[in-house]
Amino acid sequence: MVDWLLERAAKTKGSGDDLKAFQAGIAVTAMKLAKQDQLPGRQSRGRSLRHRAREEGYKLAEGQVKACGDRAACYVASIQKPENQDQNSQFSGMKDGYMIAILGNDGYARRAGRRAR
Repeated sequence: MVDWLLERAAKTKGSGDDLKAFQAGIAVTAMKLAKQDQLPGRQSRGRSLRHRAREEGYKLAEGQVKACGDRAACYVASIQKPENQDQNSQFSGMKDGYMIAILGNDGYARRAGRRAR
């Protein structure tokens, strides 16, 4: 899905603010969905993501996948940290939520929801 999204963003025709907004939206979505082997390991894709999205968001997403990899329990622990709910770093919490959904099961989702309240 990540590769398809980035390919779609690159091939979309248009110009101006509409194209930039479309590509930025896709870049943010791709960052939320990317697993460890999809985000940092693809240098050209990584540059494309950083170019289209905020650098801070990319760094937060990259940090999350480097720290947790494919371990859903790690993302559950991370989403519960108060600093990941802060305005400046809330993308980390969003990334955690996506990764719990991608990697986890119903038990992880229930635990994350129960503790985050």
